[in-house]
Amino acid sequence: MTRQSGLPEPKFNITFLVMLIISGLTVLTNALILAGFYFQRKLRNYTNYYIMNIAIADLLVGLIIMPLRSLTFLYGTWIFGHTGTVFFLGFQNTLQSVSVFGVIAICLDRYIATFYPIEHFQRKSIRKATLVNISTWVISFAVWFLVFSVWDLMAPNYTLTPSGLFKPNYSLRKSTVILVSIFRALGPFLMICGLYIRIYLRVRSIGKRPISTGLETKEICKSVAPVRQRENADLAYVSSAQDRDKDIDDVFKNPEGKVTSLGQAISDKPSIPTDNVPDIDVSNDRSRNYRPSMENTSSPRRIIGKSSKADGASMKSQKAMRTLTLIVLAFLATWLPNAVDLMVQTVSKDHYDIMNEIFPVSELFRWVTYCNSLINPIAYAMAQPLIRQTVLRILRCKRSH
Repeated sequence: MTRQSGLPEPKFNITFLVMLIISGLTVLTNALILAGFYFQRKLRNYTNYYIMNIAIADLLVGLIIMPLRSLTFLYGTWIFGHTGTVFFLGFQNTLQSVSVFGVIAICLDRYIATFYPIEHFQRKSIRKATLVNISTWVISFAVWFLVFSVWDLMAPNYTLTPSGLFKPNYSLRKSTVILVSIFRALGPFLMICGLYIRIYLRVRSIGKRPISTGLETKEICKSVAPVRQRENADLAYVSSAQDRDKDIDDVFKNPEGKVTSLGQAISDKPSIPTDNVPDIDVSNDRSRNYRPSMENTSSPRRIIGKSSKADGASMKSQKAMRTLTLIVLAFLATWLPNAVDLMVQTVSKDHYDIMNEIFPVSELFRWVTYCNSLINPIAYAMAQPLIRQTVLRILRCKRSH
């Protein structure tokens, strides 16, 4: 980046100090989240790969964007010239778009898991999450660097903002301001809110019972049905065998006139066909009250296993919903002011400029948006106890188990 000639003297102030503190906390919290993913294997699941992608973008916001932006409070203006402005704004908007698209990806994933649980279970994979994460970077980079940054480099304008940065070309035309506003804030804001409301209403309509419970119940019924059919078939088989025993008893009598057991008679008379004769001792009266034991089947074990899997699925679903709720709340709290700022700029640009001359509202709202990168990792730790425990182990220099 090239510096302007006649660089002003830096003037240290409390605002610059606050900005540096926010920047440092953003880097620290997101670095701890990423370190937790590295050291704790249990955190490397499908849903958390989306969180990791957002954490990378938020880390870069705190590491690059916040410190450079805070220099305008130290020097009172932007000190890196027009080319520096173009690359800074392109990189800033790319990172923020990756974070926003990451939230949309999580909302869409939860929406599919809520309304189409079987398809979601069959198709989810780490590879799919990785491809979605890569696409958020490709789309963001293509829009902000290949479209708007190239436009500013090819046809530069030298109109300054109150903070000292040069205005991008899209901000000089109402049509492009509306387009950027929809793509950057208003569209994602409405999409995230709409998806979350639909998910919330769906979960509320089915109560606290997880969606997978109904599916597991059907599977349990399907596994029990063949057992009952086999039981009925065995009872019929025993009844028919007992009727045949009366005829067989007359054949296998020893010289004393005593009836031997069917098993002994078969062993003494190998010439008698035995393929269709059940191995039942007819001299034992208990065989007439024979009932197939469920203990000898594998179905109870399978049912118990599915029940435990259903409980595990319920816990994962609740954790994912809690994580989504906190991420969406963080997004609304930090991006709503920016969305309002863009709406005012779109509707009445003259009043917007006058308002910023009196008080730098846009700069304040921009830093509120930056704070989303600080709040996100806090939301992850609040939503997932394992993340919180792993981070505490890292801070205490203890190895994760």
